[in-house]
Amino acid sequence: MTLLLLMLTGCAEYELAMEDSAEMAGGDFVEEYVLRLDVWPAAGEGMPSLPQSFFDVAFDSNSAYTAALALRSPVTVTGQLTGFDANPTAIGVPGKDSVVTGFVDLSVPGTPMERVVATDAQGFFEAEVVPADGYTLALIPELPAELPFLVLENESVFGPIDLSTYLDYAFPVYGTVAVGEDAYLDSGVARLVHKSSGITGPTVSLDRGHYMLRAYPGEYTLQIYDPEDLYVPLLEQDLVVGGESLEGVEASFTLPGLPPVLVTGEIRDPDGRPYEDVELRFTSTALLDLPQGSHSSSVATNQSGLFIARLPPGEYRVEYVPPFGDEVSSEQVTGLSLSENSELGITQLTPLSVVQAQVVFEGEQVGATLVRAEELGAGGRVFQTTAADDGYFSLPVSTGPLLWTFTPPYGVEAATTFKDWDAVEFQERSSVSLDAGILLEGEVTFEGEAVPYSVVDVRDQDDTLWAQTVTDEAGAFSVRVSTQVEPSED
Repeated sequence: MTLLLLMLTGCAEYELAMEDSAEMAGGDFVEEYVLRLDVWPAAGEGMPSLPQSFFDVAFDSNSAYTAALALRSPVTVTGQLTGFDANPTAIGVPGKDSVVTGFVDLSVPGTPMERVVATDAQGFFEAEVVPADGYTLALIPELPAELPFLVLENESVFGPIDLSTYLDYAFPVYGTVAVGEDAYLDSGVARLVHKSSGITGPTVSLDRGHYMLRAYPGEYTLQIYDPEDLYVPLLEQDLVVGGESLEGVEASFTLPGLPPVLVTGEIRDPDGRPYEDVELRFTSTALLDLPQGSHSSSVATNQSGLFIARLPPGEYRVEYVPPFGDEVSSEQVTGLSLSENSELGITQLTPLSVVQAQVVFEGEQVGATLVRAEELGAGGRVFQTTAADDGYFSLPVSTGPLLWTFTPPYGVEAATTFKDWDAVEFQERSSVSLDAGILLEGEVTFEGEAVPYSVVDVRDQDDTLWAQTVTDEAGAFSVRVSTQVEPSED
């Protein structure tokens, strides 16, 4: 029996056919999975070049599916930014309307659909976007920087739109940054981050410790930092603009004025020699006498393996990241208390640990499987290889936590499989069994014509990439998705 569903999503129209599949394992076990398909169209004359997403592809563990993905033609968003300039250059003019230069960010959160365009000198802009529901439209001034930025959420864009906007004076957000009892921070910048969207507004410079921003009603995070002096902590405070109050919001900070902590040490390689170009990443977990502050910075060792870091006093996590390509493990130290100048002594890094195993599915070897391991605890480096024809592989990896990805070749009924194992856990097993796969087939078209050589990503509600494939010359694709995908909570 075949059930044919016609679904119209916020991004595209597609048909989803569900077929009982005798090939699928699992017996009577049925759970619903909600996945998102992202299509990255291949370049072609007359073809839309923007990535498009297809939402809520729901299916269970006992079925095979066919999805017909019809790409849509982009639509144009145009407009002009204008606003109230409180500080025009003309002498004797207290304020006037003016053009505004800046940026326009149009995106559907949780998808690759995003366009960021700059205005011209007269504030005009133009952008092509994929028709969809759920857009976030952000208008961000650059000059005058004191103007508010506007964020519109859950907007529908299904045709040409004139997004011309006048940015008025809105509400002030102001305050000071003091250092100790009798001084002000003489450098640095302030900005607002829109809480729900994460969009960042314009940046203004501190003037003898004082700042003033403008904002429309909403929830924001105020950030103050110094891009030139990384010793200055990042100061953050959540605040609500508008609401029941018709006045602005004052938010001031006081830095404790504590002297910086100088941290020194020496790094050696596994053979005990001075280790050059090791990156040390310092991230605060709590700063002394500054609950609203945080700090992150990095330094590298010199030819003698020595380093020196200048940090605000507090508790830190430190990552030791060897140069790319070296067969040395990244390491991480937590709970490092730095309240005064400290000598960390000599740290000798360890070599990579070799992991060997065979990739199998239902007891059969699976050759040509792509094996990938990504560092989770420190570094973020990636190690990868391809299993031999008999399914065996050998891979030197870091000794810390790793995210493993095993991607079988085309034609195997297994699916891309994920594992969280460190090297020791992995060495306790001689084989890796791939997950069973739900068959997902389909085609990508535009105005009834096949779109060949387009990349199709299969992701879950947490944006995890569970499968990836490419359409053939006829625009068709076939891929298997692991039955270990977490069922939807909806």
